[in-house]
Amino acid sequence: MIRTLIFDFDGTLHETGRIYVAAFRATREKLLADGYTVREYTDSEIEGWLGVNTPDMWAQFMPDLSPEQTDFYARYLGSVLNGLLSGPSAHLYDGAEETLTALKDQGYTMVILSNCMEAYRDAAIRRFGLDRWFTEFFCCQAYGDRPKEEIFPEIAGRYPGPFCVIGDRASDLKTAQVHGLHSIGCAYGYGTRAELAGADVIVDSVRNIPAAVGQFA
Repeated sequence: MIRTLIFDFDGTLHETGRIYVAAFRATREKLLADGYTVREYTDSEIEGWLGVNTPDMWAQFMPDLSPEQTDFYARYLGSVLNGLLSGPSAHLYDGAEETLTALKDQGYTMVILSNCMEAYRDAAIRRFGLDRWFTEFFCCQAYGDRPKEEIFPEIAGRYPGPFCVIGDRASDLKTAQVHGLHSIGCAYGYGTRAELAGADVIVDSVRNIPAAVGQFA
C-alpha cells in the first residue's frame, strides 16, 4: 500500500494560469520598457512554461540575457506572481481541498515537490494553508534548481515508502520512472497527454485522485 504521496503543485493542485499569465505579461512589458524585443505570447504558450524550472524557462524565453539579467527579471516575475497569489484570482482547483482532506483522513503522508522559487513556496503555503495537509513543501530552487528526480532521494530519506508521484508534467513522471515509483498523470493541468503517456493512471479531475491512489493498494 502507498504510504507517501508526492504532489506537484502548479497545474496539479493550483490553477496557476489564473495568475501566471498576468505575471508573465507584466514581465514582458517591463522587458519592452527596458529596451528588449519580446514577441507576444498566447495564454497557452505562457501556460506551457508552468511546471518548467526557472533556469530552463528563461533559457527558452530569453536565451540571450546574461545570468545577472535573467536573475533580475526572474525575480521581477516572481514578485508580481507572489503579489497576485495573495489576491482573489488565486485558486486551487475546484475539489482540491476536499481531495486533500480525504487523502489525509485515509492516513497518507503528503508532501509537495515543485519546480518553484522559495518565495513562491512560502507565499503559497500562507495563501492556501497548505500545512493543513502537507508535511513538507520541497522546491527545486532550494536545491540549486536540480531536477525533481535528483531531489526525490531527500524525500525518500525522510518519509516512508512506497511512494506515488502525482503531477501534470513530464518532470513528475520522470521522477517516478527513474526511481520505479507509482505515478498519476493529471490531464486537467498544463502538460499534454503525450507527456503523461507513461503514467500508471491518468485522471481528468483532481477529484479522481483518491480513487486512482486506491488502485495501488
